[in-house]
Amino acid sequence: MKYPVLVSFILPLSFSIASCGIFGGSDECNDGADNDKDGLIDSMDPGCTVNGDKESPDPILTACNDSVDNDGDGLIDTEDPGCTDGLDEDEYNEPVSACQDGIDNDMDGLIDFPYDPGCTFSIKDSELDDCPDGANCPDCSNGIDDDEDGQADYPDDLGCNAAGDLDEFNADPSICGAAVLIQPLPNDGEAMGQFTGSAANELISDGCGGTGEEHVYVYTTTVPESLTVTTDFEETVVDTVVYVRGECRQTDTELGCNDDAGLNVSTLDIERIEPGTYYIIVDTASSTAVGNYRLSVDTFTPEKEPCVVAASTCKSGLVCRLFTEGGVTATSETCEKPECSDGEDSDGDGLVDFPFEPGCLDPADNDETDDCPTGPGCAQCSNELDDDGDTISDYPDDPGCNAASDDLEVDDCIPGVEVISLGAAGVSGTTAGTSSFDPTCILGNSGAEDIFQFDLDRAVDSLTFSTIGSSYDTVLSVRYAVCDDVAAELACEDPDSAGETIVLATPAQGDYFVFVDGSFFGDGAYTLSVEGVLPDGAACTPGEPGFVCTPGFTCRTNTCVVAACNDAVDGDNDSDGNGFPNDPGCDSISDDDESDNCPSGAGCPACSNNIDDDTDTFTDFPADLGCKAASDNLELDECIAGVTVLDLQDVGASGTTDTAADSFDPSCDSLTAGEDIYAYRNTRNLETITFSTLGSGGDTVLSIRQDDCGDEAAEIDCNGTGANGQEITITSPVLSAFYFVFVDTDFSTATVDYILNVSGIISPGNACIQGDGQFTCSAGFICDGTDTCVATQCNDNISNDADGLVDFLDPGCASLDDNDESDDPNPLPACADGVDNDADLATDFPADPGCSKASDTSEVDCEDSDPLVSITASVTSGTTTGATDDFTPTCQISSTAPEVAHEFSFPGELDSLSVTTNGTMYDTVLYIRPAACVATDLECDDDDGDGLQSLIDLTNVPSGLYFIFVDAYSTYSGPYTLTITGVIKSGEACDPDQITAGVLTCASGTTCTTGICQ
Repeated sequence: MKYPVLVSFILPLSFSIASCGIFGGSDECNDGADNDKDGLIDSMDPGCTVNGDKESPDPILTACNDSVDNDGDGLIDTEDPGCTDGLDEDEYNEPVSACQDGIDNDMDGLIDFPYDPGCTFSIKDSELDDCPDGANCPDCSNGIDDDEDGQADYPDDLGCNAAGDLDEFNADPSICGAAVLIQPLPNDGEAMGQFTGSAANELISDGCGGTGEEHVYVYTTTVPESLTVTTDFEETVVDTVVYVRGECRQTDTELGCNDDAGLNVSTLDIERIEPGTYYIIVDTASSTAVGNYRLSVDTFTPEKEPCVVAASTCKSGLVCRLFTEGGVTATSETCEKPECSDGEDSDGDGLVDFPFEPGCLDPADNDETDDCPTGPGCAQCSNELDDDGDTISDYPDDPGCNAASDDLEVDDCIPGVEVISLGAAGVSGTTAGTSSFDPTCILGNSGAEDIFQFDLDRAVDSLTFSTIGSSYDTVLSVRYAVCDDVAAELACEDPDSAGETIVLATPAQGDYFVFVDGSFFGDGAYTLSVEGVLPDGAACTPGEPGFVCTPGFTCRTNTCVVAACNDAVDGDNDSDGNGFPNDPGCDSISDDDESDNCPSGAGCPACSNNIDDDTDTFTDFPADLGCKAASDNLELDECIAGVTVLDLQDVGASGTTDTAADSFDPSCDSLTAGEDIYAYRNTRNLETITFSTLGSGGDTVLSIRQDDCGDEAAEIDCNGTGANGQEITITSPVLSAFYFVFVDTDFSTATVDYILNVSGIISPGNACIQGDGQFTCSAGFICDGTDTCVATQCNDNISNDADGLVDFLDPGCASLDDNDESDDPNPLPACADGVDNDADLATDFPADPGCSKASDTSEVDCEDSDPLVSITASVTSGTTTGATDDFTPTCQISSTAPEVAHEFSFPGELDSLSVTTNGTMYDTVLYIRPAACVATDLECDDDDGDGLQSLIDLTNVPSGLYFIFVDAYSTYSGPYTLTITGVIKSGEACDPDQITAGVLTCASGTTCTTGICQ
């Protein structure tokens, strides 16, 4: 909507006198003539209302003050919802659905949801129905007492949520227990609720527990269905358990349950339910669990049931198709497994499914057809030929064949170089012979190498290869799918030591080639281990070598499930704590047994026996700093005997190292003198924690160890740069962990008067203290009156000043931390004034890339010699060759390479953002700057990607404009691949074009609807 400049018609005195006839003038507004030829005469001409006795000029009227229905919706001027007031020059308003527009669209005397039976929900755009006696009239509008409770239809029958409700059902509380809230599942499958802890426990799932309050939703289906029941939403803050039963109080009718698919939340998939009524139970994990939850129940067509290809609702993993069984093809479509995993020989060649069928590229392939063994398209691993000349042909006999559809039989990296099969148990050996390959992370020639092939045949969260423990200086590198091509190398490690580790996150299934090499010309004995971390719910085998459940989970009943010491339940019912680190029976979060005999039984750990074992006046965990957990059997809080550890509180500390002994050498400086050691226990949910000696009276060296003071391997960071102090910032610090802070002195004879401070950034939604300058809320959040970090007015996706502008679209928002949208500048800033100030054909925020927010005072674009590249797809290709070197990355200050700047903006806050140059063939450097291209790097990375590539992963990324730079080490340049993916938080604004392009996706369980992930 635009607001025009008002024009006041002030008539000169001489004109007024003339109009009165003193100088022979005439009264045009009273002469019966159309003097200005606009079709309007005298008093009917709007010019006469402002000019006295002249018909012209006519006043300038806006669309909202011209008595015309400009948008053709039957409403005129200020009666039109598209008009803010009479100055608004646009009557247009977003269309309102028929079920909430206040109009009786189907002329049945009933208006909108919940009163019109055609409205099953408020956003439906049709009120049409065939009530009261049509075949499709809902039970709650048909004039019949369907549930025979003495009441009929909405609103009289309490079982009716609306006139469009299909079911009058009103549950008897005794069905599930007197204290249980029972209600029908809403038509859209979505429900919100709150547990207050006021109701007694009535139901418990045999498989998943749930010892607190329950809410029950009743669902009836007339056809077989698959169900997905989940509380995995941002709104769920209480620890839920979900299960589904045929009879509410009968545990033997339970069809499935789930607890802790993620923190607090639960997700349950049920492959098939038959027609009938079911009870969907949302339970709480413990009697003390209170808070809100959001429930969603999605239904799908199960296997073997009829479907329509054009509008398939088959459950994930199934396809709507004609099924062939025993050579006979059905005449109508049903939901079936894909041809390559259905157990049938769909193409009649005697071969069934992947990996045996040559027409199957993978199990999800829905076409088995092929022209093997003699057709031109037949893969090498099915053509009955010995393509690689190793005397072995085809799958599964030839080790070079991963499947019958594999088109490469070659099982050597290069002729004569053996590839050894690597099992999950690992291997040991000795390198010898010639060097056929040089990994990318070592300059010059390397020693002889052994090459292993590892077949990853299951989904894992991470895959780790390690030569730690080898007796010589190894070099470790990994390639995927292709053994003899350096471009297939995923990672290479050569820290100057006798062993390396490579961790691959969420790796694809398939072949990995692992090269155990030697630094320069070195050969020697090595050990090679492999470990895959299985996700929650994955199949597992207790004690299986090479594969373990993710930390906090354990292999129980051949499934990775949450461990007893990580489930927030007092499993041994001894009231001594829930899980690790609070229960003395828990050695770690992965321990599956909480049992103990504390505090007085034999074998009770020192940190739970109610005794001050080290006589320091502090007893047990967490009071005694020597206790890392309740299961710790040593209270002594010295690093080593005789070396005192000081207690570091939030107020910080100061001291001098002149009396300290030199007992430790930090990794970043081996010539240090005496050190003071502090222990700090993190008791907050933080995004970052920072320890600082800035402002000290001399040259300090600062190092941090986590949980184990006396072990140098526990060091997580060290900083000796700077003459008068250092800072170390730890991201995602562990709650309840101990951080041991070593304040050391540079050079072996130096002493330092130092100050030591601690500060942190509190994660959104967690406790804070107003006015605390050390522990503050993250950007875009403020510590409110409830002592909680909540979103500021300029970061809450609400138009707080009711001007229709939200957050950075509001010129009143100077920054994310601004908690007042109402102070719009006057005059408006360049990025909100409706003027193309920098003449780049783009006006204001967010259209002008020079604007990071509506309150910006300049539209000027990035100060870069080269054109900006806009991010419009997940993968952007380009080249830095020929570009100029305008910027220097903070993580590689020696770079003089040319760079390309990319602009990327998004309207809503992101859960996560990942940016990488993986796939680029030279050593890249990647950095991101917020709001302006000359801003300080938000994040900078050199080699965290694959090999020499770059990777930046961010969380909780505020909306706005960002500049992403592809730079390089030294003077390198060339073609690059930039890949960007992100997840928008639930409830945040979204751009449908970015969703379609695959750059961003909405959080799990939400979609981009009317510009919001919901």
